[in-house]
Amino acid sequence: MPDSMVPSLSVAINVNIDRNTIPIQVSARLYSEDNKLLSVSQPFVDEPVQSNNQQIGIATVYISGDSSLQSEGIVASYKLVFQLNKEALDHLEDVRKTNAKKDATLQFILSIDFMEIGIDVDHFALFAITGMSPNQFAVVTSAMLQARNNDLHFLMEKTHPSFALKQFKIKQPYTIPSSDWINDFVPLLGLGRYFIVEIPEGKRSLGHAWEILNEAEEAFRRWERDAVMTKCREVGQYLNRQIKKKFGKDSFTYNERWGRIYGAGNKGFTGWTSFALHKEDIKSSGTGERTYPEDDIKVTSSDAEAALFFTKLLIKYCEELLDEDS
Repeated sequence: MPDSMVPSLSVAINVNIDRNTIPIQVSARLYSEDNKLLSVSQPFVDEPVQSNNQQIGIATVYISGDSSLQSEGIVASYKLVFQLNKEALDHLEDVRKTNAKKDATLQFILSIDFMEIGIDVDHFALFAITGMSPNQFAVVTSAMLQARNNDLHFLMEKTHPSFALKQFKIKQPYTIPSSDWINDFVPLLGLGRYFIVEIPEGKRSLGHAWEILNEAEEAFRRWERDAVMTKCREVGQYLNRQIKKKFGKDSFTYNERWGRIYGAGNKGFTGWTSFALHKEDIKSSGTGERTYPEDDIKVTSSDAEAALFFTKLLIKYCEELLDEDS
């Protein structure tokens, strides 16, 4: 919802109101796919039935008789606004990423409290609402001049059990495709912007590497940047052992194909992802003959995010190397 000060989802609904029903309150709850409560909405009427400060009401009531006076119901439009805090958005993203298609599934539970009228309603009308001082009594009058009776005397009728308060609930799931969620919803909810990289999944034969990567992704969602880099480094060390074990330390594959990517010392993947472990050393001693301003020596979100993407590619590449000639 672009005009909201906090991240919000706006949902428009229509409520069909028949001639013997008056809605009293409409409320809704928003749940994640795993049934965790994300937000509660108190809706407001999206489009008034008529302007000029008028509301839906009953102009004339009759106990029996002329059915030709009966009218069809009306449709009231409501807007549900769900405000989403950081915890709700983080959980929504966590659950979405467990979905095979990365779709976002929301569950709405709508509750409508209404008054059911046990007598026949002649027709719906519009009642004018007039501002009054504290010393005045409010008198409801019909805004429809053709109404035959507007004193609502039936409200004092004791011989007929005329009204009943009831509640209606409905649970409605709604799935937002991943492409729509990423391109349309994520930027407006303040979750940043995404570009989609399609990486063939492969066989996922190195299960342990993917498990460590999952831990790195969880750290990223907690904004623990140093932990992300350290976990990615752990993945690299595991992959390096697998390549060295299969091809040998003197092989072309290990030294050139793999080695130029993985690197050694403070170069390549291993040096890059070990930076978080050596920040304090760099602050105190620099690197080689170079020293840097202390405020510059830090792991940023860009570093952590890039490390995650590159680690995924590295796992995939390692799996394909290990699958060659086997």
